[in-house]
Amino acid sequence: ALDIVRSATVEARPPGARDSSAAGDSTLAIEPGATLPVTIRITEAERRLVSGELGYVTDAGLSSEARWTHRNFTGGGRVLTLTSLAQTGWLSIETSPDIRYRGALSLKQPALIDRRGSTVVSPFIDKRDDSQDRSIRYGLNTTFVHQLRYLQSISLDYQIARRHVYEYRFGDLASGEIDLLTFLTQASQGLLTSGGANLNLSTFTLSGSLGRVDNPANP
Repeated sequence: ALDIVRSATVEARPPGARDSSAAGDSTLAIEPGATLPVTIRITEAERRLVSGELGYVTDAGLSSEARWTHRNFTGGGRVLTLTSLAQTGWLSIETSPDIRYRGALSLKQPALIDRRGSTVVSPFIDKRDDSQDRSIRYGLNTTFVHQLRYLQSISLDYQIARRHVYEYRFGDLASGEIDLLTFLTQASQGLLTSGGANLNLSTFTLSGSLGRVDNPANP
């Protein structure tokens, strides 16, 4: 399950065993106490990976995302990923486009606590300029994932962040660009007329995934 491993196969074949693809019974008796040779083949993936996307979003204009990944950072199968996102607002059809710039650095530590557990620590910074506000947010995400079985996992995520708001924008309430609940929340906090406000966020998220295949080796 490590990102650095592209493929892994295990083959146990007694000496003198016939090819299983040959016609007839390929079963071979093994003497008690005999040695059974096992062949393990592991193919590593490229240690470094660079990928990117470039596209157009109607309410965000020209957008791009780039990722740089090291699949075996300092050994042990650790994965280091640097991600950047840019939604420029250029050529958007909206009068108030969703402009956003985001950068994040994540480190994944496999086999934490036990071999089925892994932890991802990711500091991030996010700057946005949209119909809600013009602000900058920075914080830290920590996620623990426990693999129960193949395609079955449970994860616990904790995020702590602070958003500094330079300017609130609520004039587009009638057009639906900002929802009523967000407007009432900001109004109750007295934030609609106060620039330079700091909003602190601390959240826990528990989630899980459930799936199955008929044959994990050949689904």
